[in-house]
Amino acid sequence: MAAVRFRTPSGQRFDSFALDIEASVVKNAATRSRRMITLSSRLRAKVGKKYTLGAIIPSPVGMRMHASYWPGFPFKSLSRFYDVILPMGYHTFHVGGYARTYNETRENIRIVREQTGKPWWPIHLIGGLAGDTSNREMQAFVRATREYGIIGASTYDMGSSGPEDWRQLQLVRTNPRQRPVLPRVGTWARPLGRIPKGDRTHPKEVFYETGGIAAGTRLRYRVFDCQNGEVRLLVNWHDIGRLPAGRRDGWSALRTVTLPAKVLNANGRNVIAFVARGSYPKWTTWGVRDVALLP
Repeated sequence: MAAVRFRTPSGQRFDSFALDIEASVVKNAATRSRRMITLSSRLRAKVGKKYTLGAIIPSPVGMRMHASYWPGFPFKSLSRFYDVILPMGYHTFHVGGYARTYNETRENIRIVREQTGKPWWPIHLIGGLAGDTSNREMQAFVRATREYGIIGASTYDMGSSGPEDWRQLQLVRTNPRQRPVLPRVGTWARPLGRIPKGDRTHPKEVFYETGGIAAGTRLRYRVFDCQNGEVRLLVNWHDIGRLPAGRRDGWSALRTVTLPAKVLNANGRNVIAFVARGSYPKWTTWGVRDVALLP
């Protein structure tokens, strides 16, 4: 509680506090979980309902790889006491290379959403050691966090992060809590973005995920208040270009664009993104809806 109660001579204080949950000194996992829940409950009671608390937890992927470390980790119980969860993904301890870093990052987020039963619970993912992460691995980490629309991401630590790391980390998005969560799978008709009297939880970008896409496939969509050069289309992280301007303060007619065959995966996963200009806190007004793939 000393950190929470700390005040500078001018009255400044920490806006939030995150508890590091990883010690395995208590060998019995069930006992460890009960004590952790008791501690969390007492901490919340001390700071009050309005103070922001974070739970720094071990790597969800790591706990599956090493099942004896903390079996039955109480994900759901944590959500009763903490406002945000900060998984220590630490991919550098498990994998290397672009694809494996990308996949492990996605899996860490997926496990948290699945195990808590609250996919909208705010997640800030802690990546690997910056000094051991290549530029391509850092790019993979950042891209995966963006596709899932989490509230933030970082690596460890600031002192070992070089200019090449910051070039990627500056692309991490500062998102609000999103509903629905990203990436969108299945039906893509729902209006998303930063829309007056509509959805405002996806102010920067929207990602859609699907399976294999054949050559010649067209993408259909509508955009809201799209100004010239305001919204960019990405397919599997390839820049397809900026969308033409549309109706101000309203939705465009249905549009279609043929997706370049060279950027598509005929078998496997494809990711499509609409990315708007602007960033926190100066987001623009925009939206996308009625997205579909046409043969």
